[in-house]
Amino acid sequence: MPENEYPVVLICDNNYVIPTAVAVRSMIDSFRHKGKLVVCIIACGVDETNKALFRRMKRRNIEIRIIDYDTKELTIYNEDGYYVTGTALVKFCIPRLLPEYDKILYVDGDVLIRKDLAEAFEIKIDDCYAAVVSDMAAVVSCNWHKRLGLKNYFNSGVLLLNAEKIRRENVEEKLFTVKKQHPDYCCMDQDVFNVVFNMNVKFLPQKWNMMMPNLLLMQKQMGLTLQDINSFFGTSYGSMKDMEQDAYILHLTNEKKPWKYSDIYMSQEWYKVFKKTPFKKMKLLREKLIMPPEPLRSSWFGPFHKLTFEDRTDLTFLGIPVARKRYNPPISMIWLLGIPVAKRIWYDYEIVTQLFFFIRFRKANWHNIEEKLDFCISMIRESTGDSSFARVVLSQLARARSTN
Repeated sequence: MPENEYPVVLICDNNYVIPTAVAVRSMIDSFRHKGKLVVCIIACGVDETNKALFRRMKRRNIEIRIIDYDTKELTIYNEDGYYVTGTALVKFCIPRLLPEYDKILYVDGDVLIRKDLAEAFEIKIDDCYAAVVSDMAAVVSCNWHKRLGLKNYFNSGVLLLNAEKIRRENVEEKLFTVKKQHPDYCCMDQDVFNVVFNMNVKFLPQKWNMMMPNLLLMQKQMGLTLQDINSFFGTSYGSMKDMEQDAYILHLTNEKKPWKYSDIYMSQEWYKVFKKTPFKKMKLLREKLIMPPEPLRSSWFGPFHKLTFEDRTDLTFLGIPVARKRYNPPISMIWLLGIPVAKRIWYDYEIVTQLFFFIRFRKANWHNIEEKLDFCISMIRESTGDSSFARVVLSQLARARSTN
């Protein structure tokens, strides 16, 4: 294996060049090692124009290698209604297509790379086929491991492959044999990898394949908690944000992708990376997954248009935002020529006014002060069991009120 080279493989066709380019650009931006990052793009019917755009991402220590692969024999594996095609089975062939490397990192194209992937090559996998990350949604929500008679189940979107061992034991042939014997396996290549590798893998922390969209969906639908996630992976994250910031690879799983929708998880960060790729001039037809709510009332006053929604009231001038009043929490916004210039927020105990977002005023808010004081005193009593301290707080607040 060439010294100080880090081979990372992606697979794409003409329909997947944009997400693949974003994955590659985020990988390049995160690369910090002194060696060479070898980005191997296995091109399945990619035209010459798109190949040339990929090659423009080459740098002094970044090699872009295009490997053409004819997938005609794989079309028999395509399944109606599933967004992954038989092209995914090219993963079985990666060790053979790059015979000079003993260790290869494969990543799907629907990822954002946050940290240097060269560090993955320090992981020891001498005695197993690959290093992988367990798919919590597949295990907890779908029981796919039980469906296949396994103790665990990993996601094949990120695979640190022991290419030398796979070639030596002719595992590629075994993978295709199992796929032919079990066309009922619904997850294209993933089920097959799990069955053939048969737990002869090294499970890595989820930071190497952070499937956050799946976790967020499980939180919403199943009531999944952070404690559940930590328990499953053996981690101790203090928040979902901590988990996200620790990730090397953010895997944008499921069918809702940021190149299709502009208001989903990581869609803004993904778009910023997209604008840094050679494909940035290609037009993205992104939709909004969450449709804007219909107004309860709509009225015109000459060029002014007032829209009343359940949670706010908007005022526009010939379509240009002028003002917005939000009810819960109470916030008022003012725009000048479509540019936000002022904001006022009503907190429980103060009102904060911001002008041009760098001048700030604070004012005490005594609205419903008696109710607030009663609540504070009750909380103090519960925590201390001493009403004398509560009376001191009350006298101090009363004095403050009289001076305002």
